[in-house]
Amino acid sequence: MNSIAYVDHKGILNVMGGAGDSPRRINAPDTYCTWPNWSPDGRTIAFSGYQSTDTDDNELGMYLADLDGDVVRLAYVNDFETGEIAPSTPHYSLWSPDGSKLAFVAQTSDGALTLFLHDADSEASPRRILSGGPLYCAWAPDSDRIFVHSFQEHYLIDLEDEFEMRQFPGSSTLYMAPAWNAVDGRAAIFIDAENNRQRLVVLGLREPEVKVVMEVPGIGACCWQPGGSALALVRDMRGRSGFYDGLWMLELNEGTENKINDDPTLAFFWSPDGSKIAYVTTSETGQGSLRWAVHDVESGDVTYLVDFRPTQENLITFMYFDQYNQSHSPWSPDGTQLLFAGELGLQRDRTPLSDGESNRVCVVSSDGGIAAEEIAGGFIACWMRGV
Repeated sequence: MNSIAYVDHKGILNVMGGAGDSPRRINAPDTYCTWPNWSPDGRTIAFSGYQSTDTDDNELGMYLADLDGDVVRLAYVNDFETGEIAPSTPHYSLWSPDGSKLAFVAQTSDGALTLFLHDADSEASPRRILSGGPLYCAWAPDSDRIFVHSFQEHYLIDLEDEFEMRQFPGSSTLYMAPAWNAVDGRAAIFIDAENNRQRLVVLGLREPEVKVVMEVPGIGACCWQPGGSALALVRDMRGRSGFYDGLWMLELNEGTENKINDDPTLAFFWSPDGSKIAYVTTSETGQGSLRWAVHDVESGDVTYLVDFRPTQENLITFMYFDQYNQSHSPWSPDGTQLLFAGELGLQRDRTPLSDGESNRVCVVSSDGGIAAEEIAGGFIACWMRGV
């Protein structure tokens, strides 16, 4: 099994290696840990922490755990009496592709959400970049630029040019995170159109190329196919349910658009090799649980895997999946498993999500060949990058 970082019910951060290995506890005294995020080289875990065992005191910090030296350091302390950016979510963190920088979003004393940038090898305080809210971001493949959707506006921040900030024309209130193609450097965003519609736009951020791909009704979200030119897209949200009306595939080089699935879709995540899409849909017969499914892009086959109820933290990754797809993908690096936290099983009636010890860290085979397995007690987990 690939290595996993997870937080148990006591707020202790643990690292689990191969099958049969005992978890390694990360030493962070007097800190209730949450939201681990592994660096691309596997040497560091960024995580949020409440600076006591009481998660109601709102003394929040961003920490870095050096796994080689078994050292935990506090990189950032929240402004006095500032809170979480979302329920059970003190911060959002996103490593640059080369692992040299950590971008994170925190609430600040002006009442806004603020994007910070931290040099992973520096003892200096993180640099405050931009405030707004809501605020979403995406790293360029070269780690030199970061694209930000802050409230309605879009900004490109060039770190190699003294943090030059360039604002792009067009605003949007109907989508969340920009998507950046690691192959050709294009970014995909949405721009508001008339009558509660929006345009899907692809930008060449080094060049002036701007291409309007299509218009969609209402809220939408998209993610690039790893290693490819296709975009997976959800749109047509069903009222306020949070579920979109199926999945679409856009082949931009071919100019084609196809609806590939009709299942109500809460979130989707590309496999590392771009051959499959895992998505979260409704249970077939129950109203109180969700179900993992995997769509094979080439064959069009869908494999339904397991019914479950997510933890509050895991639900956040689904609600904002286009952002968390960049930092907390459920796919194992080798594409054979999905990782999640919650309660296994079908539940027919809707009830409040559990925040107790019934929540487990679970893995399930992505081909359906092996049933879901509970591997630890906990409420949030992430894979180590790389195989």
